[in-house]
This record gives sequence, C-alpha cells and structure tokens, in this order.
Amino acid sequence: MILSDSAYNMSNFTLKSISITQAIGTFYVASIPAGTLLALVDILSRDMSEEGRQRVQREYNEDRGKQIAKYSAEDNATFPTSIIIATYPDKVRVEENGLAFGQLADGLDWRPMTQDEPFKIGEVIDGQHRLLGLKHAIETDGIERLRDFELPVVFMLDLDQGDKAYVFSIINSKQRSVSSSLIMDLFGLQEQRSPYKTCHEIAQAFYDWADDQNEGTAPPQGPFYKGLKMLGKKVADGEMLSQGSFGKYVLRLISKNPDEDARRLRENKIPLVDYPKCVLRYLFIDEKDFAIARILHEYFSAIRNEFHEEWDVEPEKYLLRKTVGFSALITVFEKIWNKDIRKPDEAADYFAKKAVEFKKNLNGKPLTSDYFPSSEKGASKIAAIMLNGERPEEPVTPSGVNNK
Repeated sequence: MILSDSAYNMSNFTLKSISITQAIGTFYVASIPAGTLLALVDILSRDMSEEGRQRVQREYNEDRGKQIAKYSAEDNATFPTSIIIATYPDKVRVEENGLAFGQLADGLDWRPMTQDEPFKIGEVIDGQHRLLGLKHAIETDGIERLRDFELPVVFMLDLDQGDKAYVFSIINSKQRSVSSSLIMDLFGLQEQRSPYKTCHEIAQAFYDWADDQNEGTAPPQGPFYKGLKMLGKKVADGEMLSQGSFGKYVLRLISKNPDEDARRLRENKIPLVDYPKCVLRYLFIDEKDFAIARILHEYFSAIRNEFHEEWDVEPEKYLLRKTVGFSALITVFEKIWNKDIRKPDEAADYFAKKAVEFKKNLNGKPLTSDYFPSSEKGASKIAAIMLNGERPEEPVTPSGVNNK
C-alpha cells in the first residue's frame, strides 16, 4: 500500500497540520514520512523546452543526491528544514482536522484519495535533493527504514507559476552560506572525536601557542600565535589566514573522507582505514593529536625562522602567510615528511635544514603575487620551486609578462 494510517498519521486521508499566516498568505506545516511524500509529489526540473520553461526547480545534481543518500543512512541523520510543496488546484483542501487529499469529481463533488487510486497532489518547490537523495537510499541502496523517515513539509495552496518562482528565488537567493571558519570552530563543541574536531583544536592551539622554550633566542610565540582569523574574522593586525583555510589544508594530512571518519568514530567502527597519501593519518588513527600539532609547529617554526621577512616583517607584502602560501607549504610538507622521525628535537633539526633548502631553491625569487598567482596553480608553482628549484626552461616572471 502506498498510503496507510499508521505510516502517514492520516485519518480519512486528512493530514494533521498547523496553519501559519504570513504576508504571502496562509500555508500549512505537517510531518510526513519520506516514502509517503515521494508517492504524493512531482519533482520537476526547469529546462529549455517549452514545458520545462514553466518549471522552477534547478537541475538535479546526481552527485549531491548520492551524498545525501549516504548521509541519510547514518544513525544521527537529520533534515530539520522543510520541504516546500506547491499543491495542484483542487487536489488539497483545508478541513477542520487538517489538509484533505482528494479531487473534485465532475467539477462539483469532492472525492477523497483512496488507497487504490493515489495521485500527485503537488510539486516540490524546494528540497528536491533531499527527497531524491532519500529515494536513492531507499530504492538503490535498499535502506527500507528510510521510507518512515519523517520530514517537515510546508504545503502552499493556490500558487500560480509566478508565485512558485518567487518563493523558490527568495529562498535560494537570500540564503547566505555559513563561514567555513565558523563551521570548523563549531566542531570544538562536539565531544566525539573527528578529523574536523582535531583540525579545530590544532587551529585553536596554534592561535594560543606561546613558545616559552626559546629562552630569548626566538620570538616568544609560535608561528601562528594570534595569526589566524578565528571564526573567519580579522580582529587584530597579524591575523591573515582564516581558521577555515587552515583547517581545510591540515585536514588533508589526516583524512581523505572526514565525514566517513566522523561517522565511523561515532559508531565505534574502528580501526580506521589508513591512507598513505594522508601523511599524518597514522598519528590520527593512534589518537596522537598532540604529536600532529607538535610536528606542524616545528615545521612552520622552521619556515618562519628561515623566511623571517616574509613571515614576520612584511607578511602583507608576501604570499607565505596567505591561503596560497599555506596551501603550498602543506603540499611541501606532504612531500618531505619522514615517519621515522620520533622526537620534537629531531623534527626541528630536520625541518630547519629543509627550510634552508627551500630558500636556496627559490634563488631570490620573491613570494609575491607579481610572480605567483593567488590560486591553487600558484600554490603548486611555489611548492614545486621550493622542492626542486626553478627549471631553466620555465622561468618564473611577474604575472602578465611575456617570456618570449
């Protein structure tokens, strides 16, 4: 059966709902299992055909749908925001007990929907990827329990095509993405260990790291002391790299799939799978997060000491402490890290020698945007020259200058 009282919380095909009145009119909020909603609505994407030009939904992104399907299978999956449905004329009406599904017979008599003759009662205005992701999880991945996964749904009655387009555009144009720095920072509130939480804790530690072991031979603080834009906001001079960018690049040292790692850790599905390309993952698997932080501290301290002008004197002029420079330095670290190093002093000596090599390989080329684009391509070029020197056939020249 497509419809059932127990699964749908429906009686005589009337759905219990709450009415909400706003400037646009009155709409109705209800809870419906995913399997039910999929049976009741159309999901129509806009395209260049004459019929398709009357639709409002964006084109379905299959990769995103698969990601949602995978997420929905997790034990703590949640979709708290509403699916929005524009009902078809004369398919839904408001009754004392809620919304009734049916249609007018011969234009006069109301005929309730039946178990044997269900039909579509509306189209999705917002939420198609959540719905189709759940459909993929149910029908392709075989996760039958998700048919009963309850979704909050808003039913909007009597909308014409212009109204539908307005609702869709307002919902999607007024949304503002959440700062990656804020997202990273919020993982600090979670008790459960995860790659994201580790990166947040390292970022916070580096921001606060006061190095009291130098005894006056070096700056009294670590290389990122008060140097990260925590929450993505610059509140003081010297804060250049955002917390989100810091976490993004450190993350790839410990995890190829941080969402999967987080899920496995939450569900105690261990041991985690090792990925050799994630060069510090072995330490993350062994829960040696402090060792990860200490190794990176020694690495960036060595870079700072060798590139003093770029790091401390005129950091705004150079790229090293900006996103492109940090990306390059992480790439360099991935190439040079030696797992046989066991002690901080060994790491400090090793990185100090490497930093001298990097400076020599640059051969006086300034790490500025005149010579290196502020992009991943620029980061790759910086990393390649630091590691291998400048190849004669590919001289580095200021951006926009023709070499020929």
